[in-house]
Amino acid sequence: MSTLTDIRKLIYKRFVTQWGDASIYTFDNEDFKPSRDQWVRLSVRNNSSVQETLGTTGNRSYLRKGSIYIQIFSKIGTGVKESDLLCDLARTIFEGVTFNDIRCYDAFVREGIDDVPWKQTIAEIQFEYNQTK
Repeated sequence: MSTLTDIRKLIYKRFVTQWGDASIYTFDNEDFKPSRDQWVRLSVRNNSSVQETLGTTGNRSYLRKGSIYIQIFSKIGTGVKESDLLCDLARTIFEGVTFNDIRCYDAFVREGIDDVPWKQTIAEIQFEYNQTK
């Protein structure tokens, strides 16, 4: 059975392994003080859940859906080239791939709300997995 914590850890592991030293990063709700002109925060959000099968406890399948958010923060006034490159890397890591029974789909990029001194760009990737319980 995959728990919320299990899924989050698998997503974090894939990110850390493939992101490498592209930028400094943090995960959601961690104490973090940016030390460079660009940094990233990875968050996993659960969006919906649907029971797919009937049966006795332990044999029911649930489809769980969520979103991976990779928020890219760049100092205002430094341009968009570097944040675009990191958005492309986020797509490469997660878009259209399946790993550990987590199925990732489309990744879309949008501008976030600036928070001086940071300009924010967000890559959001939809994912789903099945849980039996």
